[in-house]
Amino acid sequence: MNNRCSHVTHGLDISPGGHMKPCCIIDSNKFPKISIRNHTIEQYRKHPAVLDLNKRLEAGERPSACDTCWKTEDANLPSQRQIENARHYAGTRISLAIGNICNYRCRICGPDSSTRLIKEWKTIFGEEQGIQDWYKDIKIWNNLLDNVPNLNYLQIVGGEPFLLEIDQHIELLEKCISSGAAQNMVLHYITNGSVRPTEKLLSLMDQFKSIDMTFSMDGIEEQFEYNRKGGNWQTFQSNLFFMRDRNAPNQVNSINLTVSVFTVFYLEKILTWCKQNNLQQPFLNKIVGQPHYNIGVLPKQVRQTIKQKWNRSSHFNLRKATSWLDEDNSDLFLKFKNITRAHDQYRRESFADTFPELHQAIQQSAS
Repeated sequence: MNNRCSHVTHGLDISPGGHMKPCCIIDSNKFPKISIRNHTIEQYRKHPAVLDLNKRLEAGERPSACDTCWKTEDANLPSQRQIENARHYAGTRISLAIGNICNYRCRICGPDSSTRLIKEWKTIFGEEQGIQDWYKDIKIWNNLLDNVPNLNYLQIVGGEPFLLEIDQHIELLEKCISSGAAQNMVLHYITNGSVRPTEKLLSLMDQFKSIDMTFSMDGIEEQFEYNRKGGNWQTFQSNLFFMRDRNAPNQVNSINLTVSVFTVFYLEKILTWCKQNNLQQPFLNKIVGQPHYNIGVLPKQVRQTIKQKWNRSSHFNLRKATSWLDEDNSDLFLKFKNITRAHDQYRRESFADTFPELHQAIQQSAS
């Protein structure tokens, strides 16, 4: 059995802090930190950790660093590994966050990906983190640009990428176009939907073979604004519908929905809203990196209630994902409660008021 992953052989994910790894969901505690500040992209691809991971996958092993994909596949859902393998890209691909500048303070995020969380993180956890600006190093940026001609997939994430109509962002797109790579390249953005791309950016995007515009949407209405603090639901809707209705033959739109303790009880409602608004059904992205927000932290009785709802759901992807609810991380439930309470107090918000049905189910499970 071969468990090959094209993320490992052809991919590169550059985090907001400048750490290089095969993909964004690999367990960072089980894969070494390879910094772009002291490694070139060429050195990364020949790094012993990358070569060893590829060797193990091709031998049919299931390295624990890749558990997110294994668990997704075990739940009979398509994993990132399977999705990327099926695309059969001929060249290389890069996903990068041009720093951590962001205008949101998402509940499941941290200051490594959002500058707006730096102050809140310090107040609650006493941790000092700052602005990530590795992309301002000319030598590093030129090394990235040198790799553009071989790319057939470029993903730009955040922070929030459309806050960054900066020289490096524009230069990267123009390099893709001038090198001729853009005509064979997929350009993929992951956006929080708060900022509509400018006409200048849209005109550059239209010169790529394909544009994939992914909107991150963790909830609707009041729950959206709680989960993605700083976001405005009406603004998000307006920008999402603008891109849905934009007449660009090379553009596809998608939605990424993180399945966390904050969204799990309301997925049926969210998916139905998407269907009613002629939107593609969201990719259900099971949270990684913040285990106290995993759906497994909920009491067993609550998870069983949700499982019953999913089994009756009109949405096939929910019925397929019921095994996710068998995972038990309830030993982290107290941590979830304490951290959520701390953020609620800091933001003057209320989990109980925003998610009344879930709060009631939790209360009933304790009685």
